Amino acid sequence: MMANGPARIVVGVDGSPGSAAALDWAIDEAALRSRAQGGVGVHAVLAWQYHPRWTDPTGLGSLFLGFRPSGGGVEPYLPSTWETGAMPPSAAEMGARQEDEEQVVASQLLEQALAGHTERAAQHAVSLTGTAVEGHPAHVLLQYVTPDDLLVVGSRGHGQFAGTLLGSISQHVVNHARCPVVVVRGGGC
Repeated sequence: MMANGPARIVVGVDGSPGSAAALDWAIDEAALRSRAQGGVGVHAVLAWQYHPRWTDPTGLGSLFLGFRPSGGGVEPYLPSTWETGAMPPSAAEMGARQEDEEQVVASQLLEQALAGHTERAAQHAVSLTGTAVEGHPAHVLLQYVTPDDLLVVGSRGHGQFAGTLLGSISQHVVNHARCPVVVVRGGGC
């Protein structure tokens, strides 16, 4: 398939200006390729990693707080079951709750990253989709692409969500991808 162009264009996003520039580039490239070969879509991938809060190196007892999504972020709170004197949840139960909450936050960040680009994609008649996947960004991107895809990443950046770095990620995917990779410089470069 690559002889005629990619089956799809996969873009690593993390909410940084570099990943926004990569997403813009991918949409423009998909529009150009769609005119020549028809129907090349763009799929954004936001990778995130689960970090249990009780592994906080400060040792300040974050184990005893719960966390919930709030206004696009995560805020601590005292679960109501503790307020009534019931037994606090186990570490495994807290971990499962926190992991679910982090998935929600990652999905919200993905929506925010795509929101600024949906109009551009629509203007170019490019299909724009996305997914939030748990895992190290470089590993997720490398596992997500096929040899028939084109992978696009930003050259530098640090997103709004812990574990979503692009910079060293771009270096890693360039060296290990099984498909062509484009590294886009962000910030109007």
